[in-house]
Amino acid sequence: MTYIKRLHWVSYSLSSSVDETGCGAKTVKPLVKTAVQALNRLLSFSFAALVLAGCQPKSDMPDAVTKDAPDWVTDEAICQPQQLRHGCDIGGAWQLQLTPSYAPAERTLQLHLSYQGQETDADLAISRSYLTGMNMYMGKLPVVWRTEQQQGYQAELRLGLCAEPYMHWQLVIETITGQRITAEFVGYPPAFSALD
Repeated sequence: MTYIKRLHWVSYSLSSSVDETGCGAKTVKPLVKTAVQALNRLLSFSFAALVLAGCQPKSDMPDAVTKDAPDWVTDEAICQPQQLRHGCDIGGAWQLQLTPSYAPAERTLQLHLSYQGQETDADLAISRSYLTGMNMYMGKLPVVWRTEQQQGYQAELRLGLCAEPYMHWQLVIETITGQRITAEFVGYPPAFSALD
């Protein structure tokens, strides 16, 4: 029997009987009613507090991605897949987009680089670009960009399969004017490419 039902049963029992002092329904029933109301308020407040305590900002990343991943995978300084899908700000007015955004190993990766500023095309010409592993040495993988559109570039590459399931990559881009842009992203295990 729940507490509320018990209190109603006690209320009914007390209201239908009179003790030896002559107290009956008129004095006991309001006390029980007040106790039931207080209990209802307490239970409502407790339930609301429990619900609000469980409300935390939910990551756009599936739990399967972050469950066994190292802590740095969700670091805010690293471009996350949901950002890379639509364009991650990587410095100044530069944006990087990856397809697939989870950057799985052994699949062709499309990189799109765009500039939203006022510079001229000549100032934005890329002189050198490479990809390097941050959590595991992979050498410097050259990235060859081709002009995609006005103030935009595209490149394709394949990331090698590593001993580590999650790979922390850094993309380095140098322009002919000496500007150096870096972007960090995570290469996820190949199984996560289905999430794109």
